[in-house]
Amino acid sequence: MQKSILLQNRIYRSRIVEFQHEMSDSSQHLRLALTVTHLLLVALGSLNVVVIFLILSRPYLRSITNVYMVGLCLADFIYLTDLSLVAATSLNLKSWPFGSALCHFYHGSETTGKYASVLFVVLLAADRYLAMCKSDMCARFRNYRVAVILSTVAWVTAVACSLPLYLYAKEVSDSSQLLSWYITTCSVIIFILPVLVIFYCYYQVFCKLREAAKVKMSKDISVKKRSRSTYAQVLDVCHDLRRHVHLTNE
Repeated sequence: MQKSILLQNRIYRSRIVEFQHEMSDSSQHLRLALTVTHLLLVALGSLNVVVIFLILSRPYLRSITNVYMVGLCLADFIYLTDLSLVAATSLNLKSWPFGSALCHFYHGSETTGKYASVLFVVLLAADRYLAMCKSDMCARFRNYRVAVILSTVAWVTAVACSLPLYLYAKEVSDSSQLLSWYITTCSVIIFILPVLVIFYCYYQVFCKLREAAKVKMSKDISVKKRSRSTYAQVLDVCHDLRRHVHLTNE
């Protein structure tokens, strides 16, 4: 009886060891796949530099919208470049190998790029809203100087919201040490409010486009009716002439 129990325990332990090895192999494959994905995103992020260079090097591309596009490309480049550190950490068994100073810089710059991306998307949405729905305000608020000022404000806001991470970022294992007030505040300022603004701007643009489409459709219908009435009048004249010619011949 004892021998059978010992044999079952050995079989059970060997199966546990095999399962752990299988899980270890699968986790290594997953880490490798994530690392490759991160490096591909870093390579794609370098294309943002090409876009920035093209916009800045060609004067005819320096429009108001492209001011915000330069900011958005720069923010995306910062965020995606930081993924190279994530890839290195993943290869190092998720252990941060770069020290405390780079930990501060990584978390701060990654968050700055992420927040700035959201803010520049908001600025692009507001720019479309002004151009299509508030044409009377374009002269005052839609010009190159205002675009540069708003871009600067966006960067200052992104850095200010990321400042605690530049100063106090560190690796923690206890979730109770997380600054819940900071996460909640930044979620409201950087994500919830911008989503509402973006939704409002693009909804107004959609309504404006739908209204313009209805006006164009009504104009097309009136033109068709007018052309039909003209065609009918021509037919009537031709019919009258034909009758007149027929009566004359008689």
